Amino acid sequence: MKAHQLWQLGIKDMKGHEGRYTIYVHASREKPEHVSPLFMGRDIHSEKVVWGKISMVDAERRLLSNALEDIDNQHFVLLSDSCVPFHNFDYVYDYLIGTNISFIDSFYDPGPHGNFRYSKNMLPEVRESDFRKGSQWFSVKRQHALMIIADSLYYTKFKLYCKPGMEDGRNCYADEHYLPTLFHMMDPNGISNWSVTHVDWSEGKWHPKAYRANDVTYELLKNITSIDMSYHITSDSKVKGTDRGVLLPKDGHQEVADVALQLAKYCIDDPVKSPLIFGEWEVVYCSVPTSPGGLYRTPLGRLIFKTDEMVQVVEAPDVVRNKVSFSVFGFDGVVSLKGNLNVLDGKWIQVIFEPPEVKRAMPMRVLTVGKKRSRGTQLILEEYKDKLGYYCDIEDVLIKSNPKLTSDVNVQVEAEDVAIMLQLKPEDFVVVLDENGKDITSEQVADLVGDAGNTVVEHCRHSGQLVEHGSLGELEPVEDEHLLLAAAILVKV
Repeated sequence: MKAHQLWQLGIKDMKGHEGRYTIYVHASREKPEHVSPLFMGRDIHSEKVVWGKISMVDAERRLLSNALEDIDNQHFVLLSDSCVPFHNFDYVYDYLIGTNISFIDSFYDPGPHGNFRYSKNMLPEVRESDFRKGSQWFSVKRQHALMIIADSLYYTKFKLYCKPGMEDGRNCYADEHYLPTLFHMMDPNGISNWSVTHVDWSEGKWHPKAYRANDVTYELLKNITSIDMSYHITSDSKVKGTDRGVLLPKDGHQEVADVALQLAKYCIDDPVKSPLIFGEWEVVYCSVPTSPGGLYRTPLGRLIFKTDEMVQVVEAPDVVRNKVSFSVFGFDGVVSLKGNLNVLDGKWIQVIFEPPEVKRAMPMRVLTVGKKRSRGTQLILEEYKDKLGYYCDIEDVLIKSNPKLTSDVNVQVEAEDVAIMLQLKPEDFVVVLDENGKDITSEQVADLVGDAGNTVVEHCRHSGQLVEHGSLGELEPVEDEHLLLAAAILVKV
């Protein structure tokens, strides 16, 4: 069923209200053939409209200009040829006339389809922090309609610097950004920040979902008409996978909306300064996949450091901390990121994170035991630096054995033991290799590791078969190919 046929069904409901509405149609330049009498004689002078260009905004301004000539028109609703009414005339009329705000979708989108489209050529009139995005379909009061057609300053900026095919391969679409930005700057308290026209962008494509005959069910209509709140999905929030500190599947949107609704019930003017939000919270949504754990959440970081849990802690009125716990080589660790809260406006809070801090759980210092270093050991060390050096500093220390050329094995082991004890620092992870970089299985190094285990070692695991000595009976064999790089990892506490 075509849209005009659905509108035809609504004509009966609109009869008797002819003096309470007027319809204006901006159609193609070719003479349209209107089937419904509802649209006959409603055409205004039109110009060619190109998708994504300023000509779409021009068409909106022409419609408003014609409608404003009738002083009885007090509220103006922009509709497409695909829009259909979901409520009866009295409901819509009372809803729009009874409000003192305009319904203009306007939100901050830091992603590639949001602020990435901003051009510095818009300065000084339009700053990047004021650049907004929103649905094209608006419903505005008369004073705001007058503002739209009267504006030339901001309109010119968007006409020149917001269009497809700009520099650096960026595309900007004025119909998505001009009005949201204009009213965010000129009258942010006079708009609702959402549209009264339902549009489904869940498919993540350039155009919204088109409902086919098979899609339209009673359940769908019921769900759409029962929507009582709005939430925005920014272009940097399409997170896939389960190990990025965040997962927002399609069926998780309502969970995010519920959380937002609960927070809104506090009715706090300045929520970031309220002690009610202090404490530990589960992170159910994040806009940037890597932001919860910085570089540690990149593909390589997730490969090496498997995420166990992520929590978000508000430590102070303007400080938030993300803590990502993970495992590496059988040990637990935490990546901690401190961020500053920045209130963008009455509805949006931005968190800017400092470089991450790493607490334990990864080799920070590599100790090589032996007279000299073999080429194989050197290659292993280079592999360490290549894989882990991106995430932490690797300190390379060579501990020479056989002090004073002694042939006494016990003296040699004792000297090596003392040397390692001197190298261990609080909360350090130390990797111990023999001079050939192989698994440590000799009695000599077993003595060494065992003695260390009796004194300062909290955890010790090994990939090979260790000779039991001292506390080595508590060692757990670990079947993990990654552990072939290291014979033992010592943690001083």
